[in-house]
Amino acid sequence: MSAPFEERSGVVPCGTPWGRWYQTLEEVFIEVRVPPGTRAKDVRCSLRSRHISLAVCGQELLQGKLFDSTVTDEGTWTLEDRQMIRIVLTKTNRDAGNCWTSLLENEYAADPWVQDQMQRKLTLERFQREGYKFRVMRELADELAKPLSIIYQQSWLTDEVPDDWKLANVTPIHKNGGKDDPGNYRPVSLTSVPGQLTCLVDAGKAVDVVYLDSSMAFSKTLSPIADSWKSCQLMA
Repeated sequence: MSAPFEERSGVVPCGTPWGRWYQTLEEVFIEVRVPPGTRAKDVRCSLRSRHISLAVCGQELLQGKLFDSTVTDEGTWTLEDRQMIRIVLTKTNRDAGNCWTSLLENEYAADPWVQDQMQRKLTLERFQREGYKFRVMRELADELAKPLSIIYQQSWLTDEVPDDWKLANVTPIHKNGGKDDPGNYRPVSLTSVPGQLTCLVDAGKAVDVVYLDSSMAFSKTLSPIADSWKSCQLMA
């Protein structure tokens, strides 16, 4: 059983017979258990853009075509405590939408629940990288609360949404099957910060439910704004 999503450590591992693998926006980490006392000279590791092979003492442990391309000259491996080999691969595509669903093509795949947690983790990483936008809102919480409350109120009354809030960066994420079939992808979009704070888009019209973005809803970054909104009677 793979460990659950742990926001603090940022690791969502996928267990395998030889160890585990996990990923970040930029890198893929592979941890392979080896017999205690293994020496570096016993290890044969080849890291290429779309292929990996690992053998210890002449025994093949891992070999095949990687799920996606990597930067060949940035791949590394280390022997830790003479009982574990850690391989680090740098993704060529470092967008949040490039979530590896398996380590190799059709092998060492994460189950659907772990895949979902991995995607959540990468999306959260992207949010954290764009944290300056949330810091601006936090620092200007008192100043922003009143105008934002007016904008939201007018949106609900007029069934209109600011055009900028409708814009999003949409990235296709591969689900399963052949990568050449558009039907095997699902879109993931990241909207502007104000657009993330409320669900207003429904064919361009307002809806009855308002909620904070699920990954940031209880973030300390947003709490000053929420407190200010309460004073504006925007929140119940």
